[in-house]
Amino acid sequence: MANNKIKTKVHVRVLLEICIPDIWSEDCPLSQVYKQAKDSAKNIIYQTISSSLKDIKIIGEAKAEAVLVEE
Repeated sequence: MANNKIKTKVHVRVLLEICIPDIWSEDCPLSQVYKQAKDSAKNIIYQTISSSLKDIKIIGEAKAEAVLVEE
């Protein structure tokens, strides 16, 4: 019996949650907070996996939720 092998490529989607601790002024629009947090998350991903970047791409829109903490 022959042991035939077929070269395959499997795409796996993984949902990540990245906490972006930062400080914004109280008059900063929430839209700006979301945009900066999404940009920061993308940078963290790219820096973390840069050696494998040829096989990894961000698909879909990044979503951000704000957690407001009053100190």
